[in-house]
Amino acid sequence: SGAAIKVRGMFLHPRQAAVVLDGIPGVARWRFVVDRVDHRDELACEVVVREGASAEAVVAEVTDRVRAGLRFACTVSAVAALPDDAGPIADRRDWS
Repeated sequence: SGAAIKVRGMFLHPRQAAVVLDGIPGVARWRFVVDRVDHRDELACEVVVREGASAEAVVAEVTDRVRAGLRFACTVSAVAALPDDAGPIADRRDWS
C-alpha cells in the first residue's frame, strides 16, 4: 500500500487526499490525523486557513469535499499552524 494508511477498513492515500483538498480556496495547508479512541479509528482533518478567508466556510467546504471525494466522515478543524515537518497523514494510533 506504500504511503496509504488503512482507516476503518478503507485505504487513505496521500495522493487521493491531495486531489480532493489541493486548490480549495482559503486552505493554506492541511493534514489528516488518524487516532484510535475506544478501539475505533477516528479520522480528523486539520486545515490552516488563509488570511482573510472565513474559517467556517473553509471547514464546511473541506468537510463536504472529504465526504464526497474520499467517502470518509471526519472531523475538520481550523488550526493556526501545522508543524513544518507535518506530512499529509499523521498516524497517532498506538497498537500496544
